[in-house]
Amino acid sequence: MGYTFLTVNEEKTNRNRVPKIKQQRFIADGSADDENLQWKIPINDWIKLNFNSIGLYRVKYELQTLARLNEQIAYQTISPQDRLMIQNDVAALCNVGHQSFFDYLKLLSSYTDEDNFTLFSSMQNKLAIIDGSKKRFARHIAGDLIDPNIRGAVYIIVSCYGDENTQKELRQLYVAVNMTEEKVRLLCAIGQSMKPEIIENTLKFVFEGDNVQIQDSISGFVGCTSCRDGRDLVWKFLQKNWKTLVERFGDKTSEIKAFFDTMDTPIVARPVKKVLETIHMRSEVLKHDLKAIEKYLKQQ
Repeated sequence: MGYTFLTVNEEKTNRNRVPKIKQQRFIADGSADDENLQWKIPINDWIKLNFNSIGLYRVKYELQTLARLNEQIAYQTISPQDRLMIQNDVAALCNVGHQSFFDYLKLLSSYTDEDNFTLFSSMQNKLAIIDGSKKRFARHIAGDLIDPNIRGAVYIIVSCYGDENTQKELRQLYVAVNMTEEKVRLLCAIGQSMKPEIIENTLKFVFEGDNVQIQDSISGFVGCTSCRDGRDLVWKFLQKNWKTLVERFGDKTSEIKAFFDTMDTPIVARPVKKVLETIHMRSEVLKHDLKAIEKYLKQQ
């Protein structure tokens, strides 16, 4: 069925600014709305619509209007819910072609000092906070510990965008800490690199030798599947080491395999459809925004 999103623009009359709001149906695959459905939406008097994000709809702000929210986001004068949903709305609208990723990249600079866990996790793959996370991690290594509420997200970011030296530091932290919670947090992050050679080294670290306890190793394994290259490497690793893994994790493997072997294809129809929609959506993003993104990054 989809839901609605609002496009917000402004008109200046003398010294007044008048918001102009247009409603459209939001459909995840970017297709047009043939039914022209309309939602009843209570509008607040402030230019930030959907106060505290209590309504189930997305909002599109034109660049001029969005720019006025940047200071409110940077100084955290609006609620975490609103800071979260502003960037979530822009990202979702970019994905389906209603807004340019160029707009999103400019918006992210407002979140550089963000310290809210939910917000930080939501944006952990976004460019604007990578540098800040690296600085936080460097201070963490030096003894100025990261707030536990955002520590896992910082680990993932530096793992994803760091080099082999970063990985060595993460592994050293893993070996040094005693708390199981912290070990799992590090283990989930270690494999989330975009570099195939680092992912291969992570698989060796997790499954070869006695670096990682059996009950924790699945966290490192799952972390390695966070990118396409990682999933390919994990699949090859599974094929190559299947017998060893069966011995390591016990006889439940045969039971699980036998269960899925008896399942009809329709049980996976919905997940497969969702994956195909995601692939299509990302392909469309590259088609309509690649040049704008390249232009922005060259200017930085």
